[in-house]
Amino acid sequence: MECPEHSRCQKLGAANYSCLCARDLLMITQDLKDMCKPIDGRWTDGQTVTSRLVRMSHDDFVHIIMSADVEHWRGLAVAIRSILINSVAPDGIRFHVVVVGETADSLRHFLSCSGIQLKDQLDIHQLDKLWFAQQNVDINVYANSKIVGNLASKANFARFYFHKFFPRVKKALYVDVDVVVQRDIRQLWEAAVKSNAVFAAVKRKSPLYGTFFHKPVKDIFQERYRYVFHSLDPTFNAGVYAVDLFLWEEKNILNEVHFWMKQNSEQQLWAYGTQPILLLALHKQWTGLPSEWNIQGLGYNTDLASDQLDNGALLHWSGRRKPWLEDGLYKDYWLKYTNECSGHGRCARSKTDGGGRLWSCHCQSGLSGEICDRRL
Repeated sequence: MECPEHSRCQKLGAANYSCLCARDLLMITQDLKDMCKPIDGRWTDGQTVTSRLVRMSHDDFVHIIMSADVEHWRGLAVAIRSILINSVAPDGIRFHVVVVGETADSLRHFLSCSGIQLKDQLDIHQLDKLWFAQQNVDINVYANSKIVGNLASKANFARFYFHKFFPRVKKALYVDVDVVVQRDIRQLWEAAVKSNAVFAAVKRKSPLYGTFFHKPVKDIFQERYRYVFHSLDPTFNAGVYAVDLFLWEEKNILNEVHFWMKQNSEQQLWAYGTQPILLLALHKQWTGLPSEWNIQGLGYNTDLASDQLDNGALLHWSGRRKPWLEDGLYKDYWLKYTNECSGHGRCARSKTDGGGRLWSCHCQSGLSGEICDRRL
């Protein structure tokens, strides 16, 4: 197959080639016919987020990894929609999503309830609920889920295995599903690709390293690595980060992850989920990202300033009070990106005779259509 006029073939990775349009051109794929056309302003669409446009004016794509249980799919849809709407070139973004105990078709049908039709921009990895048992690892979270949320979720622990699930992706941005992106995600991507570190995240002065762990961790750490555990070092929040998956595998970070998971199963060394494991496995191996790309605490801190929220590049509802819950905080920032059933219904599992769709919109009275956008 040859590339169309005004484009050239570009190698994007191992056995991965694509046609790149000349600068400031878009490749439009429709009805199996490819051609390059000029970019026509900022991409927006009030009703439907579509991926018919595949941007090829850069030599690389922005790779975003997300992972979610079905209970968090409403957050996933809003996070994706906020990324696409605020991107100058949404067609240059590739989403890689891990779903636990659900099928790829199930997620695609759910996203369609919000008018999101990602087509080739969406790569879904189906993870069976029994997969972790086959890895011979124990998931232990001692914190109260009523206070911190479900940190023991398999979707949360899937982050350690992204290099296995998406082996062709070298560098990626990971974002939790409880976020809203208010700027062009490529700004974060360009900051991330400059780093040669295996991992990059927004540094925070509090809490410090030592506050996460019980006393035995320091001795275990120093015995394993033969250097001092710096308990006063700054930490990061693992809801937003950049990761080099090739380096993750090359450095065998997973081996360190499994070591610390095993230690925590034998005695309680920390209370929370994946955050402490990453802090230990990546100690002195991570670097920083611009602070505006993780304005955290929206799920518990009721005193965040409006100017901080308005100017933040990424808002993160870390904490239990997610914006889609009845007691959620700062809902206005999240609701502006919702488009579930055009705001006139609720996406729900279809009945077995639902025309092959696993999820569909249950519309308000007097409305119909796939996303409740037609009057009866």
